[in-house]
Amino acid sequence: VENNEKKYSLGVKTFMLGMRYINRLNYIHECNNYLPALAEKYNRSAFVAVLNGTNVVYVYKYVAQKARLATCAIGTTRAAYATALGKAIIAFLPPHEQRDVIARTEFIPYTQRTITSPDQFTEEMRVSRARGYAMERGELEDITICYAAPIFDYSGHVIAGISLADIYDGENTETESLIHDLCHAARRISRSLGYQPEG
Repeated sequence: VENNEKKYSLGVKTFMLGMRYINRLNYIHECNNYLPALAEKYNRSAFVAVLNGTNVVYVYKYVAQKARLATCAIGTTRAAYATALGKAIIAFLPPHEQRDVIARTEFIPYTQRTITSPDQFTEEMRVSRARGYAMERGELEDITICYAAPIFDYSGHVIAGISLADIYDGENTETESLIHDLCHAARRISRSLGYQPEG
């Protein structure tokens, strides 16, 4: 570097680390721009979570005034494979990272609906990635239903998931429009972080 005897300079990797850090500060703010209105529209609880090993950690929560479900305080940890948020993140990991998470996961049957086979979970990830969102119906707790979509950073790496959760009573309505709005919000949040989807 000119006029620098030590010849040190910041490289591309340093820049990328800095951008990733900035994105992690920004995505909670961006989620807060979209999720409250979405939660109120569908009378649900909205969450944001990140992957930590084989678990998800809840880092944001908004409970609609008429929501029936208000579980999972900020900072709560749950097994990723049994949650829609965990599935939404794992499904969009690079293949080698996904395989590593699945290999390290201990598949415990929390309910009769919980996926307990690595092969079944791998198939669930394929389906979730193909349709663009993940879902969970009574897999972690019998009474819950949840839909989640991934959040990507500027480099195209999945960094979090957003979700809408409710009590599962077999009569949940507005599913199609809810999923559409949730995925739309996830795309807008991702784009605000610099994500440019292919095509």
